[in-house]
Amino acid sequence: PKSRAQGRSRNVEGVAADWVQVPVEPIRLGPNEQGIVPLNVMVPRTPTSQATDYNVMVRARSRQNPDESGAARARWTVQRFTGGTLDLVPRRAAGKTQAVYQITLQNTGNAPSEYRLAAEDDEQALGYRVTVDPVLLAPGAAAHVAFTVGARPGCLGPPHQRNVPLPAQARAHTPPPSRPRRAPHLV
Repeated sequence: PKSRAQGRSRNVEGVAADWVQVPVEPIRLGPNEQGIVPLNVMVPRTPTSQATDYNVMVRARSRQNPDESGAARARWTVQRFTGGTLDLVPRRAAGKTQAVYQITLQNTGNAPSEYRLAAEDDEQALGYRVTVDPVLLAPGAAAHVAFTVGARPGCLGPPHQRNVPLPAQARAHTPPPSRPRRAPHLV
């Protein structure tokens, strides 16, 4: 009977050991026999699982005679995935003519991404400025960007709260790192 238990593979070279699981029970072969050993390959969805081709060597050794072995070469491709986070500090700000926020962008995908930041209020009473645009981030990297919101000329008056959608759009038709956050601003 075959065991369904899995163990980490030390017989696969070229990728992280925790990506590949092999059956715990060894396959039993006689002289000149062949067999199939299923490999369960699970690449974690993390920035360290880089989107690229990996040259892999799969080895099999005899437990009774360790000098007897076989090997097969393969090329495995890890596809690109996107992900990211966007955080805004402070959540609320007040000022007579402007307020300054800090945006933190992080690329949680496994390939470089370029993000563009944009903002617009429905009433078009505010102007926006970011210190860096676009923002290019390597997998796992983060960047802090100053975001200034200011009243446009002729829009001064009593204080009131405004919601500002703040989407970050990634280049190459990838989704934004997170849904837009609304930054309340008193002018």
